[in-house]
Amino acid sequence: MNLQCPYCSGNLEADDSVIGGRARCPLCGRKFLVDRTGAGLKMDELSVICPGCSGRIVLERRNIRGKKACPCCGRHFIVAAPGKAPPPDSTPAAAPISAVRNNIVNACILAGVICFIIVCAALCVYLLH
Repeated sequence: MNLQCPYCSGNLEADDSVIGGRARCPLCGRKFLVDRTGAGLKMDELSVICPGCSGRIVLERRNIRGKKACPCCGRHFIVAAPGKAPPPDSTPAAAPISAVRNNIVNACILAGVICFIIVCAALCVYLLH
């Protein structure tokens, strides 16, 4: 596999076993990280994948947490600290089926009562004339 050193931009050959680990550049001698995609990262960097466009975004480790915007698609997303799950989505949960069913039943009862009142009123008007 071909890698590029993030410090000196030198190209080097490495085994696939370095993915997710570290490598040393034979040109400048510096160690660097190799992310899951096989890209070289400086020791103080991490890469994340945008949930919108699946683009790779490189972030500094000291600035990894918090709300980020993808430079490609502009989507905002939250990055958790490495090894921690991101916060739950703030999308409200759907109402349970039983609650929806109760609302439908209540609406039908109300419609029936209104129809009964209208029919009674029409009958009264008919009988009085």
